[in-house]
Amino acid sequence: MTPHFSPEKGFTLIETLVAITILITATVAPITIAAKGLQSAFYARDHLAAVYLAEEALELIRERRDDWSLSHKGSGTDDWLTGATDPKCQGADGCGVDARTTTFTDCTIAGACRLKYDSNAIVTGVRGLYTYVTGTNSLFTRVVKLQQVPVNGNGVNEVLVTVDVSWQANVTGGQKTVRVQSTLFNQYDAL
Repeated sequence: MTPHFSPEKGFTLIETLVAITILITATVAPITIAAKGLQSAFYARDHLAAVYLAEEALELIRERRDDWSLSHKGSGTDDWLTGATDPKCQGADGCGVDARTTTFTDCTIAGACRLKYDSNAIVTGVRGLYTYVTGTNSLFTRVVKLQQVPVNGNGVNEVLVTVDVSWQANVTGGQKTVRVQSTLFNQYDAL
């Protein structure tokens, strides 16, 4: 009698490889999407912080203009640009300005305009500030540049303020920069 072979039920090698491929695709796709989502979230966090830091520097320059101009009105020294700022701010390398000090940071010195995060709270329960003076190095470098803009041949009463905040984006890679510009007028010169 001849032995009777019946085909056994099971997977062939090709069926097994197809099943593994589908399983890997089903697993890797959501992980890749989640990783891209995290990259976007980290970039958005750093970008938003950079925008706020740039706006802060712009407001600090505006505040110094206002304080100088109002405290010197009628004194004949209404040039806020030389009185309330530093000549370094008008140079090609710019300067640094922060909320805790009234001094300006010289950005010609390597690394001087890198912001530090000062975790010491000013008020109990309130987070610290970014500053140039004390704290741990942050991701961000902030440079402020002031450029006089002559208006209609009547001298300078307008200043273009440019603030660049840059950081090394570890997740998305490469150097990123946020630039904020505004024009400040010598609005108190007629007081």
